[in-house]
Amino acid sequence: MSMTVSRPWHGGEQVDLRVDARRAAELEAAARTWPSWTLTELQTADLELLATGAYAPLRGFATEEEQTSILGSGRLPDGHRWPVPIVLDVDAGVANAVDDHRRLALRDAEGTLLATMEVTSRWRPNRHAEAMRLLGSDDPAHPEVAALLRRSGAMRVGGPVEVLALPAHHDLQDVRLEPARVRERLDAHGARAVLAVHLRGIPTSEQLASIHTATLDLDAVVLLHPTVGPAESLDLGRFTRIRLARLVAARLREQGLTVELAAVPLAARLSGPREAELHALVRQNHGATHLLVGPWHASPHDSEDVPTLFGAHPAQEHLQAIADELAIVPVCVPAEQVATRTEVTSDPAGDDPTRRQLIATRHGTFPDPSSEVPEEIAAVVHERLPPRAHRGLAVLLTGLSGSGKSTIAKVLRGRLLEAGGRTVSLLDGDLVARHLSSELGSSQRDRDLDVRRLGYVASEITKHGGVAICAPIAPSDDSRAAVRGLVEATGGGFLLVHVATPLEVCEARDRKGLYARARAGELTGLPGVDAPYEIPQHPALTIDTSDIAPTDAADHILAHLRAEGWWRPPE
Repeated sequence: MSMTVSRPWHGGEQVDLRVDARRAAELEAAARTWPSWTLTELQTADLELLATGAYAPLRGFATEEEQTSILGSGRLPDGHRWPVPIVLDVDAGVANAVDDHRRLALRDAEGTLLATMEVTSRWRPNRHAEAMRLLGSDDPAHPEVAALLRRSGAMRVGGPVEVLALPAHHDLQDVRLEPARVRERLDAHGARAVLAVHLRGIPTSEQLASIHTATLDLDAVVLLHPTVGPAESLDLGRFTRIRLARLVAARLREQGLTVELAAVPLAARLSGPREAELHALVRQNHGATHLLVGPWHASPHDSEDVPTLFGAHPAQEHLQAIADELAIVPVCVPAEQVATRTEVTSDPAGDDPTRRQLIATRHGTFPDPSSEVPEEIAAVVHERLPPRAHRGLAVLLTGLSGSGKSTIAKVLRGRLLEAGGRTVSLLDGDLVARHLSSELGSSQRDRDLDVRRLGYVASEITKHGGVAICAPIAPSDDSRAAVRGLVEATGGGFLLVHVATPLEVCEARDRKGLYARARAGELTGLPGVDAPYEIPQHPALTIDTSDIAPTDAADHILAHLRAEGWWRPPE
């Protein structure tokens, strides 16, 4: 079926927020006296999408009025559809400093000025209410809810932005194409339909067949559009996603299809139907006329401990319900075309093949390529995520001072080194504080920063296949979750061990004299005395050293690692 189509921008016109050299110089000079905010990874990705028009018709980060309108009606105040607020969270100090200037400098991690914002709105967000609107739950047991609740900054600011420079990228240059460049490539194929494909997980044979069928039906050009923005921890890294996309492109071209490949720095917010609509609008702004939508499009990979946030079809149902208001057509893939069930893992992954395979890969039980996944794609996945015993691993022991975690860590390190076959690094809380965080104090903020630094080092170790044994107090859920996220983003495993020795036992030991000093008022900020310690909700193991020796505790951890496939004892 041949079609002649137009490719309008959402909102009716192209948006480009980049300024010329003269204006950039003016802003650079003026911004030296303005308060600054260092953008997070998510915020940096959003800024790039705003700047290039991928988020047209948006011209800045959402104001409170815009956020309220979007969360309430799925529309901007001017009536245009927009499903997810693109927001900027900042520290309270930065938000308060804006009062005197009404301008904010937005910088990257190296201090480079990327953009400036005219702050027209400032407020304290209700993240629980936001989670209910976007995800249908405010239960932090869900990883995606927890990520939303943990967003950086206590305050939120909004207003139009002027962009001096796009974020610097030193990788994947051939596929990082902004909307105008993608449209140029699509224009070369004439006025044909363009089927956008949001490649997220491990491409299956059924998914490839669905792409092929839909493309032939539409006589379309295929726009493979994988994301290279911040991803869910379970998802594959961006380099692996692009390698897989290149293989998919080659296979489709061999079948006679016309294929363009481009990457988009879109973050995985995983807000189900609303995010599916965001995907559609972003692809429309890149020139697509159709979007392939699978049964589980944009849904989070559910946690094993809590109910799923979304079922199999809400994204499809939502896009079909609003299809008359969209300039891009959803092409919904029937569940029976992608739901071939295989016994990949004991985890109840339902009929979502992408989730089944990602879980199986994380568990080290990736299925036979002949079952669901083409051989060349399976080979890349195996290379990126080999069996668990050959991957990096971080063991985080958390507990009060004097709980015994450092001693257990030392015994565990010795046992692993005796067994051989793995490089093992010990990141003890005191050693990390001495070498990485000597300038930090005992406030909760400083303790969290200390743990996050430890997590960064651990992630570098796991990235290269090593074992990192970490033994900080790590008193907050947020800091422990940050370590998990950093490690799992490298493909490594993460084991949280709560050394739950009671406070009275820890204080009776008091080998370092910390409790005595805290009780005497000579030391402040000691978790368990005058600072909080948040008990982990879902540790892999809980150990109380008041009735178990460190050697036995280490044996428990080794037995768990062996059962989960992370360690193979010597023959």
